[in-house]
Amino acid sequence: MGGSPCHISISANSRFALVANYMGGNIAVLPIDIDGRLGAAVQVIQDQGSGPIKSRQESAHAHWIDLDRKGRVAAVCDLGADKVFLYRFDNRSGRLTPNSAQLFFQSRPGAGPRHFIFHPKGRFTYLINELSATITALAYDDDHVTLTEIQSISTLPAGWTGENTCAELQLSPDGDFLYGSNRGHDSIVSYNVDRSNGRLSLIEHVSSGGKGPRNFVIDQTGKVLLVANKRSDKIVRFAIEPRTGKLHSTGNEYKLPAPVCLKLIPDRS
Repeated sequence: MGGSPCHISISANSRFALVANYMGGNIAVLPIDIDGRLGAAVQVIQDQGSGPIKSRQESAHAHWIDLDRKGRVAAVCDLGADKVFLYRFDNRSGRLTPNSAQLFFQSRPGAGPRHFIFHPKGRFTYLINELSATITALAYDDDHVTLTEIQSISTLPAGWTGENTCAELQLSPDGDFLYGSNRGHDSIVSYNVDRSNGRLSLIEHVSSGGKGPRNFVIDQTGKVLLVANKRSDKIVRFAIEPRTGKLHSTGNEYKLPAPVCLKLIPDRS
């Protein structure tokens, strides 16, 4: 239901797929039949807006959509509009309703919101901005469904001036560490998360072990991080030091053409 779909998430009851369409600048909700087939969209919502970087923000570009941990609120990152749109989600009908308390969080001009993540404790959320190479920490009011900026922090080392765009954002399972990827600087940046106020403090920058780290995942133990280096055609494995959150290269790599997204199947044994 839109051009260049780039992100998909599934409702907690597995009845609906929510899709962000980048070029279409819209989002769609599709029902999932009992056999896993997708039905006709129950809803399509067109984002509106633009930003100051005309080569990337001439119109709306929905980049990410997912639900909060209770499955009742959908957040939509729109890179073109510099906004995170908020919707109430009905898991019976699959329909989205604009969140009356706050229709959207307005990012800083030219930020280019890309990915968003809810902290497991529910009080904070984090937003990675592709164009400004920043991460925004936000206070999340679970009752009224509102977002308030706490902090904006660079993903790059001080003094680095090369071209860079950000991509992925992940929290450790316990919520103590936050990681982001830099394409250009070709690194994974890590931060400590202050559980009392949600603020971030830099731990380190580590080479991604390749070029163009578009996506990465952390396993359910919080001890392994896998990076998809799209431009160097390989996945690189890192070990996570549990006490400090620091990354250590294991020397383990897997070659394959242009990896862009990794998913791990949980061990249910």
